[in-house]
Amino acid sequence: MKAPKTESGIRALERGLALLEGLNKRDGARPTALAISLGLPRSFVFRILETLG
Repeated sequence: MKAPKTESGIRALERGLALLEGLNKRDGARPTALAISLGLPRSFVFRILETLG
Protein backbone atom coordinates (compact mmCIF):
# COMPACT_ATOMS: atom_id res chain seq x y z
CA MET A 1 0.00 0.00 0.00
CA LYS A 2 1.37 3.41 -0.97
CA ALA A 3 1.30 6.34 1.38
CA PRO A 4 -0.80 9.26 0.12
CA LYS A 5 1.19 12.08 -1.45
CA THR A 6 0.86 15.38 0.32
CA GLU A 7 2.13 18.80 -0.63
CA SER A 8 4.02 19.12 2.66
CA GLY A 9 5.60 15.68 2.26
CA ILE A 10 6.78 16.45 -1.23
CA ARG A 11 8.08 19.86 -0.14
CA ALA A 12 10.03 18.32 2.74
CA LEU A 13 11.56 15.77 0.38
CA GLU A 14 12.54 18.47 -2.11
CA ARG A 15 14.14 20.56 0.64
CA GLY A 16 15.97 17.53 2.04
CA LEU A 17 17.34 16.63 -1.37
CA ALA A 18 18.39 20.24 -1.97
CA LEU A 19 20.24 20.15 1.36
CA LEU A 20 22.07 16.95 0.45
CA GLU A 21 22.99 18.34 -2.95
CA GLY A 22 24.22 21.58 -1.39
CA LEU A 23 26.22 19.68 1.22
CA ASN A 24 27.84 17.64 -1.55
CA LYS A 25 28.79 20.77 -3.53
CA ARG A 26 30.04 22.71 -0.49
CA ASP A 27 32.21 20.16 1.25
CA GLY A 28 32.87 21.27 4.80
CA ALA A 29 30.28 24.07 4.83
CA ARG A 30 28.83 25.02 8.17
CA PRO A 31 25.09 24.48 8.71
CA THR A 32 24.34 28.20 8.88
CA ALA A 33 26.21 28.83 5.62
CA LEU A 34 24.27 25.99 3.98
CA ALA A 35 20.97 27.39 5.19
CA ILE A 36 21.75 30.85 3.85
CA SER A 37 23.10 29.67 0.49
CA LEU A 38 20.17 27.32 -0.08
CA GLY A 39 17.49 29.61 1.30
CA LEU A 40 16.41 27.02 3.85
CA PRO A 41 15.48 27.62 7.48
CA ARG A 42 18.43 27.03 9.82
CA SER A 43 16.29 24.85 12.08
CA PHE A 44 15.49 22.57 9.14
CA VAL A 45 19.17 22.26 8.18
CA PHE A 46 20.22 21.48 11.76
CA ARG A 47 17.41 18.93 12.19
CA ILE A 48 18.23 17.07 8.97
CA LEU A 49 21.97 17.07 9.66
CA GLU A 50 21.34 15.77 13.17
CA THR A 51 19.20 12.98 11.74
CA LEU A 52 21.87 12.07 9.19
CA GLY A 53 24.70 12.26 11.72
